[in-house]
Amino acid sequence: MGDDSIDLTTPTKGLNDPVDTLEEWVPKCDEEIKPVVGKVFDTLEQGGDFYQRYAHTAGFSVRKATETKDKNGETKWKYFLCSKEGFKLETKEGLTELLVDDKKLPKTRRRKLTREGCNARIVFKRTQEGKYEVVRFHE
Repeated sequence: MGDDSIDLTTPTKGLNDPVDTLEEWVPKCDEEIKPVVGKVFDTLEQGGDFYQRYAHTAGFSVRKATETKDKNGETKWKYFLCSKEGFKLETKEGLTELLVDDKKLPKTRRRKLTREGCNARIVFKRTQEGKYEVVRFHE
């Protein structure tokens, strides 16, 4: 074959491409945007906004998760997770065999798969001063 041969090699991917990594996708962003364990925010809303800006820059979306409150109703712990964290639960397909009449099953619309097991998360803990500190962070 001469110089006219076709190159069949796989094109290289960017660092922010999830296909490029084997185990976990680590987003590429500036260090000043990246959350750090020990960083303190005056309010939980400021911490959540900071993490959502980081997530948007890194290329993923965030959902709120577990929240623990104290006796006064103030948030002690708050988790923010990647919207693709976890996996979808098993469907009720096996129930059709158990029922005599398939019409008894509730009608549900098909939804696309949204949970892919992403581990990106941040955990805030309320300090004694009433501020919120980053105690856990996973890219």
